[in-house]
Amino acid sequence: NSDSMKKFIFLFDYFPKNEMPKILSAATIISSFFIDLPDMENNSANKFFDGLAAGKPIMLNYGGWQSELIIKNKAGFTISKNDPKKAIQQINDIVNDKSLLKNMANNSKDLSYLFSTNSNFKKLQDVINGIL
Repeated sequence: NSDSMKKFIFLFDYFPKNEMPKILSAATIISSFFIDLPDMENNSANKFFDGLAAGKPIMLNYGGWQSELIIKNKAGFTISKNDPKKAIQQINDIVNDKSLLKNMANNSKDLSYLFSTNSNFKKLQDVINGIL
């Protein structure tokens, strides 16, 4: 690690949801964490979608459909749930691989289009037009 590397944590008061991707664009990685409960693997956390919209790699500490999606699309990674030393090593390896981070970010942005309102509205419109 370089002595010139600066590390920051930002804490914000409430701000409008539509500003979230803009604010998250300053981050290196977007994380979503939950306690180790199997039911949490079915969640649809807004921060997951906000991270995709910001085009940032997604880091999760849980399995389930979101983990499968980011791993399949190389848009992020899942850290060890119950082994903090292993999780730290995983994060460190990824943060120090600028090429991997860039590829994950690009893949994250591409993946975000699957969930965009405009994209899904067009699909719905096509279904309705097909019925009519």
